[in-house]
This record gives sequence, structure tokens and C-alpha cells, in this order.
Amino acid sequence: MLGKIQDAKKGQITFLANPKYEQYIYTTQASAVIVKKDFEARKEIGTTLILVEDPYTSFTVLLEEYHRAISFQKNGSRRAQFYW
Repeated sequence: MLGKIQDAKKGQITFLANPKYEQYIYTTQASAVIVKKDFEARKEIGTTLILVEDPYTSFTVLLEEYHRAISFQKNGSRRAQFYW
């Protein structure tokens, strides 16, 4: 599942693209956070970081794939394939 960085729970993935939300990366319960490759933590982080060139675009692609997978399930397809 996907979530907002400030509200995400265990099992969800979120992203940090805007520095004004950096405070939440230190308290988020998300299982993983997509961040820019050059992100440098100022404190200890208790989640997995996924380093990418553009966190916003990467999260958008993930969101599109998630919606595609959900639509396959609603249409009765047994399995969705992801292409990265």
C-alpha cells in the first residue's frame, strides 16, 4: 500500500520529495521511503530508503502501477505483471 509520509503505517511505502516534509522521515512508520539519491539524514532513520533520481516521479510511476494492478484484480485477472 501507499501512503503520505506523515501518516504511513508499517507495510506502506511513501516518498520524500519536498524538504519541508523531511521532519516526517524520522518518525514515519512506513516500511520504505523513496528519497533522492543525495539525501543525507540528519538523524537516525528507522525505515528502508529507496534512492532514486526523482522521488516524486518514481512515486508517481509506482502509484500508476498500483492502480493498474488493482484494476486487474477488479476485472478478475489472476495476476498483474509489473514492468520497470
